[in-house]
Amino acid sequence: MMPGLSAPGQVYQFQINYDVYQFSIYNASKVLSDAEEAQEWDILRRFYQKTGGLRLTVLGSIAAARGFQRLPSSSSSLYVRYAIDADEATWTPGTCTDVLVGPDASPDNVATARRHQGTVAVVRRRADQLSAYTQASDRVFDEDTGAWEARFGHPLEFEMTTARYGAGGRLEWPTVYFEVCSMDYWDRHVVEGYTYAKLPRQPG
Repeated sequence: MMPGLSAPGQVYQFQINYDVYQFSIYNASKVLSDAEEAQEWDILRRFYQKTGGLRLTVLGSIAAARGFQRLPSSSSSLYVRYAIDADEATWTPGTCTDVLVGPDASPDNVATARRHQGTVAVVRRRADQLSAYTQASDRVFDEDTGAWEARFGHPLEFEMTTARYGAGGRLEWPTVYFEVCSMDYWDRHVVEGYTYAKLPRQPG
């Protein structure tokens, strides 16, 4: 972490025009006792024993669409529709939840179903395809790249969980599909292009 924690009595300083700002950085976190730390680890183990499998958290953004020059008119703006496609038998959007199936399917019977196998069938919720749109953005000319681009800065955030691995121990990773569309003054929508991206297996 830069510039790092402040030493006792130390202040950092920076200046914007004629304004001078000073600040200090201290670790305000409470130091856990051995008993509290053991409790935190116990909660963590119990949580993962309950959910099982893996949790996939994606925090990203759709920055811009570049190179779409042959648009219906100069007043056309661009937007992106995206969809997350995942194996419905493996992945669940958000936190895994149970779905009761059967004549006695009610929330009160969840504990009964877990204690007595077969009384009520408990299955995983199927993963629906998640999709959304960015805002429509007008194009600007980027001198650094020498191309016209529409800038979005649209957050791409979602979470999925899985309770098991795929066939043969391999887990099919979700894929994000993108559709770039233009919209003109007359509210006419034209598909300009498609692409897709496999989610990386390594964080970063």
